[in-house]
Amino acid sequence: MSSSQTSSACSSNEPSSIHSASIEEIYDIPMKDINRPLPSVLDENKVQSLMETIQTMESNRVPPIDVLWYEATNSG
Repeated sequence: MSSSQTSSACSSNEPSSIHSASIEEIYDIPMKDINRPLPSVLDENKVQSLMETIQTMESNRVPPIDVLWYEATNSG
C-alpha cells in the first residue's frame, strides 16, 4: 500500500482493514455460523473500549469483523 493510500484509508470515517479495504459490501452473518480458526486473544483495553462504545449508544462506531469465507447452509 502506498503512503497516499495509507493516508486516505486512515482519514476515512469508515472502518477498514486489510481484508475489507476494497470491498464495500457488508453482510449480516449469524455469530453461530462463524468459526474462529485462530485462538482469540483477550485484550482488556479493547473489551473496555467496546463496552463503553456500546453503553454510550455509539454502536455504529464498532467496526464489523472481517469474514474471509462463508458458506450458507443451503449452498451445497
